[in-house]
Amino acid sequence: MILSVFLVLCVFSLFVSSAAHKLFGFSTFARQVADYQLVPPVLATPGAVIVLALELTCILLLVIMPVYGVATAAGLLLLYATAMGINLVRGRTHIDCGCFARPQATGFISWAMVARNTMMAVICGVASIAAPIDWAVAAGFGWFDWVGLASALVAGIFLYQSGDQLLALEHKA
Repeated sequence: MILSVFLVLCVFSLFVSSAAHKLFGFSTFARQVADYQLVPPVLATPGAVIVLALELTCILLLVIMPVYGVATAAGLLLLYATAMGINLVRGRTHIDCGCFARPQATGFISWAMVARNTMMAVICGVASIAAPIDWAVAAGFGWFDWVGLASALVAGIFLYQSGDQLLALEHKA
């Protein structure tokens, strides 16, 4: 059960950060959606609104119905991986993934990013089926459990950021 709670907290953190980037830099995000060239230019802004709405829905579901939130996260991660994959097949690598606001904006997508998103989607999908979370059980956790979860979450965030930095270095090489 504690692993399920950890997963929900990780996914929640990921999508809150991602949605905040999209919400507070919406015009930039709309340009990033347009750069993917998956919808006609006139539909890029409405498409960006839909993606942001889906991420906000995912966040809400993670809080009120975590099993559905994790499943929604899996679907969104696969959607992002597919969008990147289509552009990579087209030979279009020099577009910003649109994932997060980064001071060192990478301006690229790669197969490693597709693999990362696909792997996270599979983990979310399996977890939503195999280990559904019950907030009532989580409410019974002791302080030691919550300290451990918080520590693991911080470590997970640093690990994700480290991986992101390695992807940026890989592309510069």
